[in-house]
Amino acid sequence: MIQCGKSSKQTTSAIQTPDGDFSLSLPSEIKKHQSGKNITAQLIVNGGTPINMTINLDNDQVTATTGPLSPGTHSFVIQYFLDGALIVTATSQAQIIAGQNTNIVFTPDLNVNITPSVLAKQPAENANNVVTNSSVSATFSQPMDLSSITSLNFTLNGLTASVTGTVIYSEAAANFEARFTPAEPLALAANYTANLNTGILGILGEPLSTAESWIFTTRDGAWENPQGVDFDSVADPLNGTLFPQIALDPSGNAIAVWVQNNLGTSGPNNIWANHYLKGNGWQTPELIETDDLGHAASPQVVIDSSGNAIAVWQQNDGIRNNIWANRFDATTGLWGTANLIETDNAGTADSPQIAIDLTGNAIAVWRQSDGTNNNIISNRFDIDLGTWGTVLPIESATTPALSPQIALDAAGNAIAVWVQNDGAFSIFSNRFDIGTTSWGTAENIESDNTGDASSPQLAMDSSGRAIAVWLQNDGSDINVMSSRFVPETGWIFPPQTIETETSQAFTPEIAMDPQGNASAVWRQDDGTSFHIFSNRFDIDTGLWGTPSSLETETISNLGFPQIRFDRNGNAIAVWAQLSSGDSFDNAWASRYTPSTGWQTAEKLETEDFGSAGFPQIDIDASGNAISVWIQDDGTTINVQSKRFQ
Repeated sequence: MIQCGKSSKQTTSAIQTPDGDFSLSLPSEIKKHQSGKNITAQLIVNGGTPINMTINLDNDQVTATTGPLSPGTHSFVIQYFLDGALIVTATSQAQIIAGQNTNIVFTPDLNVNITPSVLAKQPAENANNVVTNSSVSATFSQPMDLSSITSLNFTLNGLTASVTGTVIYSEAAANFEARFTPAEPLALAANYTANLNTGILGILGEPLSTAESWIFTTRDGAWENPQGVDFDSVADPLNGTLFPQIALDPSGNAIAVWVQNNLGTSGPNNIWANHYLKGNGWQTPELIETDDLGHAASPQVVIDSSGNAIAVWQQNDGIRNNIWANRFDATTGLWGTANLIETDNAGTADSPQIAIDLTGNAIAVWRQSDGTNNNIISNRFDIDLGTWGTVLPIESATTPALSPQIALDAAGNAIAVWVQNDGAFSIFSNRFDIGTTSWGTAENIESDNTGDASSPQLAMDSSGRAIAVWLQNDGSDINVMSSRFVPETGWIFPPQTIETETSQAFTPEIAMDPQGNASAVWRQDDGTSFHIFSNRFDIDTGLWGTPSSLETETISNLGFPQIRFDRNGNAIAVWAQLSSGDSFDNAWASRYTPSTGWQTAEKLETEDFGSAGFPQIDIDASGNAISVWIQDDGTTINVQSKRFQ
């Protein structure tokens, strides 16, 4: 006769009959988490061959036939499986008495192996060169509670933000796996941290034995083949020197603008643009202004997080230069109508610069003559209104001002720097407050009057911290100087010298990463030849490092360095260079990562019919980059590009 045992969370009792029938109730801890799983069980008596047990889910009975057991002490082990995975091991010993049913009490909690653990991770901990389209997975020791495998409990974080993605759970081939698939490819040369928290539960409701975190690093990028941006449109080598500019949105779409003489030497220079669609390449070049009264020059372009762009330039109307702007709408893929954003006809306007915040508000600055003085003027584009505002002066001194630069933080606050004569040419600055939508008071951010300051450049991070660099003549040498702005305290004095060569420096540029680290690049005369130098500012120490050359050429014709960072602290610098053995200037690049530093410089192109010049670069949120430059092919001067991905 078979008798049913009883089960509870603490104990489970089984009955062994003299005829060799073994029975007990299905433990409630297994039954309540069945969830459609295939439950199987085995009975092992005295360490022998496992006996398959029969489970009747209608009455929750588990039975087996052992055959009659001899009187004496016997050991019993019950193993429960869910979809083939062992999740419960219950053990006991009992004294068999001839002719009597034996009650076998299994120890508290059935010795249940219900605490899940992680057996494997992909990518592996500390893995390098992980492909950017990877998913992230964890394999568990047992079946898991599907409802607990969510994007709240399985996360992936980059250096500056969490990664959006989907999480699924599967049990194919008895592998109990959770998989996180990012919505977009991962960034280049980036560290990621995968996290599994103890909200992840096993099939019996027990949390993961311990929270798990592991780090891996994605592969770096590589340069693709060059592509034309203007598709060999007619360009005049004398007047259409092109001066390309480029801006990338976070997703990798781009806008390039340039100057082009479309009618030959008798016609004016115009502003052209092209749109790069990620995955589709460059589209059709187009004019974004059609004023043929005079030459257009000095285009600049910026792009917001949605891919909308604004270009500014100076346009001669036959009498004077004015500042114009046009906006590209990413939704329609169309440029609007060019707008005059200043109306002072007392004198000429030139040297436009522009910066944009994440949502599309922008500020343009330029030098404006009122017929007597040259001052720095601004205008703001309001994304909500869709219009440019009122022209505002940034400074109102009666001494010459020139070379303005502008940068915005994520909130729309701005800093401008420029050169102003106060007895000697010095570097001045002013701040635009988004709360009051007004400029503050202009101030001198350096006090070295032994020689003139020139060529200011500016970079700003999303929190409003900024770094300015400029050239400073100390009476004998021209050095690169730097000053740092902190929103809480303002500009930090005194400025720092970031290079100490006893020779001349030229054309500095500066870029910052989202953490506040920065790198400056410049052209340096070492007394024999020119080189491209760099120095890095470390936000943790608040100090600049030691300058170093990005290349080792002995030919003197190097220049026009540019630099940009991605959000993970990686950077790319580009410049023009005449190398040993070459007949023409080429566009060059060097890659920086925090783990490797600056890498060996490489050519972006190998054109042998003419020189390359004026290289520019921008980088998207994932570290993909596009560089543009002008390329003389022996017949025309065109805009070329190359993508790093």
